[in-house]
Amino acid sequence: MDQITLLGLSQQMALRRTMDMIANNLANMSTTAYKAEQMIFEEYLVEVEGGGPESSMNFVIDKGLARDHSVGRFEVTGGSLDIAVDGPGFFVVDTPEGPRYTRNGHFELDTEGRLVTTEGHPVLDADSRAISLDLEDGPLSIAGDGTISVGGGGAQFKLQLVEFSRPAELEKQGNSLFAAAEDPIPAERSSLVQGALESSNVQPILEMSRMIEVSRTYESTARLLERASSLSVKTIERLGRAA
Repeated sequence: MDQITLLGLSQQMALRRTMDMIANNLANMSTTAYKAEQMIFEEYLVEVEGGGPESSMNFVIDKGLARDHSVGRFEVTGGSLDIAVDGPGFFVVDTPEGPRYTRNGHFELDTEGRLVTTEGHPVLDADSRAISLDLEDGPLSIAGDGTISVGGGGAQFKLQLVEFSRPAELEKQGNSLFAAAEDPIPAERSSLVQGALESSNVQPILEMSRMIEVSRTYESTARLLERASSLSVKTIERLGRAA
């Protein structure tokens, strides 16, 4: 396979992965607290036999993805169990695989009166315990520091809110959950807003523009490969006639 074809296919593979990422961002425009993602690519140099100044080729390799952790806009819902995080903090929830972290504050009460995610994972308090509430005692109030009180009484629980020194290294687990290799630290730059949810920070116009740009580049590369293939066929035919 000639160098032009190899380089063209390398670019097309990178463009396909980029398009998949853009499509995933657009599909999650309405997902609470979703963070937009972008592919990271790196140039890879390959030595080619033959020596000389053109004895190497540059390919594009996939290095992973970058996640935009900026806070999305807040959507007021009025729900007493809807909580938005203003700042870089995360809620802590208990799962069969251990503690996981989320910014999706759309919570509910299960049949046992525990505060849980929509998937049923218990939300943990500052002492890493499940939070059980009885809303029949009165209206629920959640302060900016996570203190929970019911019926105007004293504090019953305090939501556990944590932050990470390297949030880019969080591993996405699905259902708005993240796993962390590093130990979290208590949140000092975050506060909570009851009755609101954080929207996705995906910018649809920007993503659509990127999609159009990637599509055009892919088509241009395909035309280049087609011309290169046609030229190779003609060259082989001419060599065959000359022989």
